[in-house]
Parts: sequence; structure tokens; C-alpha cells
Amino acid sequence: MSRRLFALVFLTFCPLMAAAQALNNDAVINLIKAGSSEGQIISTINTQPGNYNISADGIIALKAAGASENVLTAILQKSSGVPTANGNAGQTAGPATPAATPASSAGMPAYDNSFKFRVKWDGKYIPGVSHVSALVRTTEVVTSRAGGDPSSSQKTPGLTQFAPITLERGVSSNTAFEDWVNLVWKLGAGAGSESSMNEFRKDIYLELYNEAGQLVRAYKIYRCWPSEYQALPALDASGSAGAIEHIKLENEGWERDTSVVAP
Repeated sequence: MSRRLFALVFLTFCPLMAAAQALNNDAVINLIKAGSSEGQIISTINTQPGNYNISADGIIALKAAGASENVLTAILQKSSGVPTANGNAGQTAGPATPAATPASSAGMPAYDNSFKFRVKWDGKYIPGVSHVSALVRTTEVVTSRAGGDPSSSQKTPGLTQFAPITLERGVSSNTAFEDWVNLVWKLGAGAGSESSMNEFRKDIYLELYNEAGQLVRAYKIYRCWPSEYQALPALDASGSAGAIEHIKLENEGWERDTSVVAP
């Protein structure tokens, strides 16, 4: 009874406390320990400013305290600035961000950032992705020269290759990486069923957001499949780093989604 009373008092005065200081991981853990329901915690995250630690260590600490997948998703969405269920984008406390300097008459562009993004496949956003490697394409240079040509070669474009893309995230109960890898080859499956030949390739969708949580750019990456999967990093009993899993995706090309226009 006392725990429920504490939770009710905490939620009642949470808006007043948030005015002075943003919610953080410790505040969410306190709500969990106080016996607050999942719905109460998510509502508090969505409606109050927050400054959360979404590193692998931060997520692991939240899960160890009993945070559910829905609570973690609410924190990740709040931190990324993506609009939450109540229609508000993620906010952080502190001084107001200075207004952007207007573009000069020469047409100076506003540059996109590289730290707010989401990845989606099979129509679902993949939670917890903290790193996406660069999108790189390389065209082979073919050189040729005839005997009567000057002492230099001619260069023409040859085969174009799209570099593999690596995704990283903290190890959690979500099995999206492992499930995809098992479609390529699954240990212990019966003869002839180790691979799902008609399912192991997927198109993925990469979205970039500005600091206001607005979608500004997106890429379609075609016919991807995992060629490498790290389920766990090297373990060290004397260390404090969080466990990271990564997946390396071969692909057959990507293009920018021109239907996405920056606001």
C-alpha cells in the first residue's frame, strides 16, 4: 500500500520536478521500484522533458531494474525526438536552442545530423539500433590503352559495388537480428530446411530525423541479407562495457527516397 501511495505522490509532483530537472534513467528506475504501472511510466515519459542515457550500459541498467520493452521503446523514441503517442516530440530540459541562422543569399544549405535515425524492415522499426555504418558505393575504374595512343591510359567506369552495411545495438530480449540470420542458415534444422531461400533477403528502410524529430531524409536499401552476425562481444569480468550485437548486411544497391522532403 505504501509503495502505491509513493508512486501516486511521485506521479502527482513529477511535472513540478521536471520543470527544474528533466527526467532521466534514475527517475524511471525509481518509478519502477515504487510500483508504478507500465502505463503510468510511459505516460510520464511521453509528457515530461527527458534526458536519458540510451547507451548499451544505460539500457542494460534499465532492463535490470525491470523496465519492460514498451517502456524502453518510449525512452528511445523520446530521446530520438520521434513523435510519441501523445503527439509530442522528445524534449530535453535546459536552455532553449538558438534559432537557426537564416541561409545566406548564396543558398547555404542546412546540414542533416547523423545521430537521430531509425531502421525498419518487414514493416517494423527495429529497437535499440545505435550505429549504422556508412552507405558507400564504388565503381571500378577500367583502364585501357592502344599501342599508338599517347603515354597515358583511358579510363571508363566498370562494375559498381555497394559496400556491406553494419548495424549495432545493445543485446536485449528483442531477437530481430538473430531471427534474420537464422533465415540464411539455422543450426540443427533438417536437411533441405537450413535456409529459407524465399525469405532471407529483405529490403530495409533507413530514416534520418532533425533535432525537432521531423523526418528529413530516407533511404531504401534493396535485397539485403546477413553475412555476419556477432551475438555477443568478448566478455570481461573486470570490465563495465555493455554487451553489443552486430549484423553485417550484404545488399544490391540503395537509393534515396525522393518522396521524403525536409520541412
